[in-house]
Amino acid sequence: MRIALFVESFPVISETFVLAHATGLLELGHEVAIVASNRAEPGELRHPEVSRYGLLERTTTVEGPPESIYWELPVHPLWSSTWTPGATRSVPNALRAPSLSTRSW
Repeated sequence: MRIALFVESFPVISETFVLAHATGLLELGHEVAIVASNRAEPGELRHPEVSRYGLLERTTTVEGPPESIYWELPVHPLWSSTWTPGATRSVPNALRAPSLSTRSW
């Protein structure tokens, strides 16, 4: 299976559950990608498994101003909702999706 893990920051030494989840899935033979909203601070301690499993090479960081993350979150399926960073309630994906009339076909 191809599995994506969405996290706030990666790698973070205190979040061993994310590390255990990713490495466990890899050991079971799954393809794992990690998507982080923020890159961990430079010089921050890392578990040895991060290098051993090549987790940094599997990580994509959403770089950009925090205001833009709202629009970079997936909007599929349209009938579902998304919890945006810092939100107190979810936002319907249909409200965040670009209008079909503005697309060039």
